[in-house]
Amino acid sequence: MNIPRESIYVALFELVSLTPGLVTASRRFRMFSEMQPEEMPALFQVQTAERAIQQRGLPPKWELSLDLFLYVAQSRDPNQPSTTVLNAMIDYLVNALAPTNGNATQTLGNLVHHAWISGEAGKIEIFEGVFQNVTVATVPVSIFTAA
Repeated sequence: MNIPRESIYVALFELVSLTPGLVTASRRFRMFSEMQPEEMPALFQVQTAERAIQQRGLPPKWELSLDLFLYVAQSRDPNQPSTTVLNAMIDYLVNALAPTNGNATQTLGNLVHHAWISGEAGKIEIFEGVFQNVTVATVPVSIFTAA
C-alpha cells in the first residue's frame, strides 16, 4: 500500500505555515546566513527520514520524520530578546499539532494516524542569538501513517 507522502507533507506545511508573524515559509530549506533580517521570522519544513514498521502479513506503517526550522532576527532593542517572538511561534506549532475535533491524535485531515512534535523526548532545540544575530529553533515532527 502506497502512502500519499506528498499530500501528507503538503497538509503539514499548510498547517504550520499559518504560524502568526511569519514573513517567509517554505519547504525549500535556506540557511539563516542566506537570509536578510527583513525576511524573518521564517519557517522551513525539511524532510529528514522515513522508516517502515513492518509486521508479518500486514502492510507497513510508516514513520515520517522532519524538522521545522524557525529563524528570528534579533530585535534592534537591546532589552527585547528575540525569543519573545520565537516563543509565540513555538506555542502556535505546539497547539497546531495538538489533537483536533475531539480526536486523541492530530490526523492532518484524516491523512495520517498521528502527527506530533517528537525527536529526543520531544526536544525543541533553541539557539538564542548565537548565529549572526539570529535566533534559531528546530522543532522535530514525526508522522505515523495508518496501515
